[in-house]
Amino acid sequence: MLSVSATLRDKTIYYEKISLLLFCLAFSFLNAQVNRIEPPNWWTGLKNENLQLLVHHPNIGKTTPKISYEGVTIEKVHQAKSPNYLFIDLKIDESTKPGKFNIIFESEKGKKITQSYELKPKSKASEDFIGFNSSDAIYLITPDRFANGNEANDVVKTMNETELDRTHDYKRHGGDIQGIINRIDYIKNLGFTAIWPTPVLTNDMKSGSYHGYAMTDFYQVDPRFGTLADYKNLAGKLQQNGMKLIMDQVANHCGSEHWWMKDLPFADWVNYQELYEKEKNTSLPITAEPVIKTYTLLRKTKRNG
Repeated sequence: MLSVSATLRDKTIYYEKISLLLFCLAFSFLNAQVNRIEPPNWWTGLKNENLQLLVHHPNIGKTTPKISYEGVTIEKVHQAKSPNYLFIDLKIDESTKPGKFNIIFESEKGKKITQSYELKPKSKASEDFIGFNSSDAIYLITPDRFANGNEANDVVKTMNETELDRTHDYKRHGGDIQGIINRIDYIKNLGFTAIWPTPVLTNDMKSGSYHGYAMTDFYQVDPRFGTLADYKNLAGKLQQNGMKLIMDQVANHCGSEHWWMKDLPFADWVNYQELYEKEKNTSLPITAEPVIKTYTLLRKTKRNG
């Protein structure tokens, strides 16, 4: 009797574990999200109602996206040469309210992936933003070479380049956003009314990207420069001093370590693509863009102003 009871108990525990595993798998499947969606969020109340989403996920090109959110409609869906992309043209009506909604990607076999997306409210009307003009004296800064305000972010071990050397022309020197904040008074006293930093977005290259023009993520502040909160703090401090901040972001350039360079969506996504794809699979140095290794995007994508 003891052995029979033990056997029944073991079977009960086994089936309980199986049930828990199946529940976890079902829950993770229902909450599965795509690898990439860009831009990662958008805003309501823009004059341009059109938005194109870039979606990247294994075989996402074989799915059909659906959205059920008042004011948001799918106008057109574009497949790419790579099956791992979808480009979704959305129309966001002027009456659309801020909020989160789900994009459902359904395969021919009925399998679904659910991606949450958010439309945020604008902080203020477009006409309330004041740009720079001929009356401004603009101070151009390469943040890495200007001032080091936070030594804790000099090296990020998870990134490709992990060496700091101020004696080397092409290696990183440690300057950051906080360094600019700390010297706003200095810049203001020189008579400048605006600051133009070279791009502070992530350049996760192996070398030579201190300048910021070899972006590998268009939606993230490079952690060696600081955080988005630091950047917003810089903007706020400048505004308090009656000064302006010019954001430098070259949307048609990227670094060779950008995530999509490993899976290009189209055959003409970048300049010299055929040469790049030929040389990346060999031991030969990539010559399509010597030294810096940045690539110019050829395909036109819809952008909102």
